[in-house]
Amino acid sequence: MEIEDEVDILMSSDIMAAQMSTKSINFIRTQSGWIFREDRKEMVGSFQAEFYSINGLVLESRKRREHLSEKDLQKNKAIIESFTKGNTQDLDPNGEPVRRPSLNPPPESCITWEDYINSPEDNVPVLGRELIEKETSKFFKATVAMVRKKKTKRMCLKSFVML
Repeated sequence: MEIEDEVDILMSSDIMAAQMSTKSINFIRTQSGWIFREDRKEMVGSFQAEFYSINGLVLESRKRREHLSEKDLQKNKAIIESFTKGNTQDLDPNGEPVRRPSLNPPPESCITWEDYINSPEDNVPVLGRELIEKETSKFFKATVAMVRKKKTKRMCLKSFVML
């Protein structure tokens, strides 16, 4: 991929940051049985494993898109739809992807340097584009099998090779 392609993709895509929050994570022993319930244990490979449910996993993502024009937003939506329908991207008559030369400039600011410097820290005026942010949180559950027996690196590598 050429540098122009990479820059064009960055200029026409959301700025995204994601992290897995473990603040509220907790492990609970998984139970088996209908009437006489007991902690779940099974053989995993050659090891007797105990199973745990992990609750409270949260994937937090933040998107910024103030640099995107309406055309970019529509194009991104069309690209996602084309992936699901199997269509390809827009190409110019030479078969090259259509690129744009630059971002649109931010709106003119009427704030003076003195106003900016003298503004309170919790209410700093915006000099460029107004922030457009979207935050989402997705909750996940997982099941993990753990072995109480201490394992060496060699034992772990041997287990992965078997998988």
